[in-house]
Amino acid sequence: MKYKNNNQGFVILFAVLISSLILMIGFGIFSISSKEQIITSTARDAQIAFYAADSGLECVLFYEFQRTGFGRVGNSVDCGAGSGFPSQNNSLFEFDISYSAVNNSCAKIYLETSDPDFTTVISRGFNSCDGTTPDIGDPALVERAIQVTFANATS
Repeated sequence: MKYKNNNQGFVILFAVLISSLILMIGFGIFSISSKEQIITSTARDAQIAFYAADSGLECVLFYEFQRTGFGRVGNSVDCGAGSGFPSQNNSLFEFDISYSAVNNSCAKIYLETSDPDFTTVISRGFNSCDGTTPDIGDPALVERAIQVTFANATS
């Protein structure tokens, strides 16, 4: 008596099933790592923009406190890696500072002195700049801002 073998092709089916399972796990890991890379690069760009804003703010505050003002219009503000010239618009002084040596970042600083008792400094940092202006064509452009208001020294 002969027995009929109905197990033909089982090994191939099992190999295809295991290969498909391993391939799906590999695609899942690739998808997660791709998303993590995007998140990491966005966080890095945000940190660069924040550091540019912080550097610009610290530079202007240094000139404001240590140098008792910087003569405002026409005097250069030297910030180590970057420098800028203030331009006056009534009681608003604007500074554009480029940090091209460090990650091609820049900052725009606004110093408002309209209130005789308080001075407000707003520093906007950008991670990608073309000189002293943000590169608006860069899809990864990130802007971070810091605002500080302090009481003016009384005479």
